[in-house]
Amino acid sequence: MATWPSANKPATTTTDAASDSISGARADINKALTNQIEIIDMFNIPGSPTDNYILKYNASTGVFDMEADSGGTITSVTNFVDNRVVTASGATTLNGEANLTFDGSTLTLASSTIAMGTGKITGLGDPTAAQDAATKAYVDVFRAVETFTNGSNNRILTATGPTGINGESLFTFDGSNAQLVGTALSITQPILSIETLNSGWNRPLLMLNDSNGNVASIGGQHNTSADLYTYNFTLDPANTNGRTGVTTFAGDYFVGFTKNYSTASAISMDMNVYGANAGFNISAFDDWNNGGGNQYGRKPIRLKGSEVDLQVGGNSILKVDSDSVDITQNVVITDTEQLKFGTTTTIDKDEITTTGGMTVNVDSDNSSNEAFIIQSAGTDVMKFERGPGGDAEMTVSGDGFFIKDDADKTNFSMDLSNASATGINVIRSNENKTLSFTLKTDDDDDTGNYDGAWSFRQNADEKALILERADGSAVEIFEVRDSANVATADPIDIFEFKIPPVVPSYAVGSLPTTVIAGAQALATGCNSSDVSTGTAMAFFDGSNWKYTHLPATTVRT
Repeated sequence: MATWPSANKPATTTTDAASDSISGARADINKALTNQIEIIDMFNIPGSPTDNYILKYNASTGVFDMEADSGGTITSVTNFVDNRVVTASGATTLNGEANLTFDGSTLTLASSTIAMGTGKITGLGDPTAAQDAATKAYVDVFRAVETFTNGSNNRILTATGPTGINGESLFTFDGSNAQLVGTALSITQPILSIETLNSGWNRPLLMLNDSNGNVASIGGQHNTSADLYTYNFTLDPANTNGRTGVTTFAGDYFVGFTKNYSTASAISMDMNVYGANAGFNISAFDDWNNGGGNQYGRKPIRLKGSEVDLQVGGNSILKVDSDSVDITQNVVITDTEQLKFGTTTTIDKDEITTTGGMTVNVDSDNSSNEAFIIQSAGTDVMKFERGPGGDAEMTVSGDGFFIKDDADKTNFSMDLSNASATGINVIRSNENKTLSFTLKTDDDDDTGNYDGAWSFRQNADEKALILERADGSAVEIFEVRDSANVATADPIDIFEFKIPPVVPSYAVGSLPTTVIAGAQALATGCNSSDVSTGTAMAFFDGSNWKYTHLPATTVRT
């Protein structure tokens, strides 16, 4: 059998130069002659070929024979467009099929059908699109629906066994909105249950979106390592609008409500707010409230519990319970604000109570120009401020100053409210006991001793006033009393010196003449026949000085 001599080509390097010899090219000349003979042997062509005969290869003989051309000659081609499949439209005509195309990967049949007869399409992949064909094996997985109950517009379909479908009347979707209606059977049997197969604060169960993107994600976690149940509500979960100038992460901005059972005997319920760089604000607003400027006004916020503990940095600074308010830090009120107690007329009394000392400082910058003022109905009644020399002084405004006991009886009064007011009064109104008023001067050595202490004293059950020196052993100076020495006696008629009085001494000719009646003096130079020493006690009767001579039978001028 002859073969095409493509693998036995002679070289041309032995015949391409003038110096080449026939002996040197003999081998290549032999190959060329041999190849020509093999080519001639592959074609069975008669010496005089017949018209319209063509060469056809005969596999049995391995040569090309001359045979009559049985096919028609292509005389026309129609509808030729890129990718159209070509079909015969006669013995000598070709047509490009508009509805059957092949682009090198996809064969497309448009607006027509394929008549397979008893043929089959084999080797299909599993369908992925709605119009994909499927194999028998794929279709056999889904059994035919045999029953369809409660069908109605927008109802969600659920299976009722392997071959049944039911339209759920309480679970609907109209293309925009879904509605699920049911009956919760218990706290652990809700209408809808959502479960994630992992656990974490950042593994939400539900995402809320609007037309602008993610808004919030909602999740729950039982953290068994920290003994916490947590319900998390994360805003801007993708951190699309994080805080600028710093590094922040998705999930930084969330509110977590937690049950903490790490101490089983004292379980706490906590709320943690993350991402509140500028603070966490709670506001309460009214409803529309008829509008007109009344709508959505701010309303009270109330914290209710047996105790309210306000902490900063984990340290308690304000603790409130049913008995007290404990403040552990300074309370600062600016000079433009007020501290008020009570806002209605039904409150009769406000109190400030301290178990220790209390200092009210209204001049923290030591500028010496502030005062602590107590007002009543907007009118100053008492003022505390710096006095001359930087010492404190108190100013009481008004017509009187009163100190009263628990029974609202006056013990001390300074009453200048009218012409008949009694001035300064010290009163022991509820007990029949001694009342005293003491003046002391300090010795400035901080030992508690005094340079002098003088006391006015009123004895109980007596109309008596006593002046005494009260430091050390008391020494009475004088006493004013009634002659009967009882509280009911009248009038008070005795003035008694308890120590010898010292009176001025004058010569008789030098006695003053401008004194008032009742004045006393020691007169010298009296008549020696009347007074053995020439000295006598004299008194002024309003017109003349007089003394009593011895024997005291007459009074002489």
